[in-house]
Amino acid sequence: MLQTLEPLDEGRKCFRLVGGVLVEQNVGSARPTVQGNMDNLKLVSLHLRATHACVALQTSVSVQLSAHGAAGSMKKVRQLVL
Repeated sequence: MLQTLEPLDEGRKCFRLVGGVLVEQNVGSARPTVQGNMDNLKLVSLHLRATHACVALQTSVSVQLSAHGAAGSMKKVRQLVL
């Protein structure tokens, strides 16, 4: 989206869908909003990856503990990890 807006004049008319309503703006006012939305999406993506890695680690530890007969210790491990 930002690559599409880049070569356009800042005064050119553009339209954005905001909360289900089509809003008329100019490129100059829409570009910072779109950039902010992209930055927020990148942060959410990083957070989801970190959460996924944490869940995968907990699953791995749980499997190892149950394989070695120490499944009751998982509660203590979760408290240490979290």
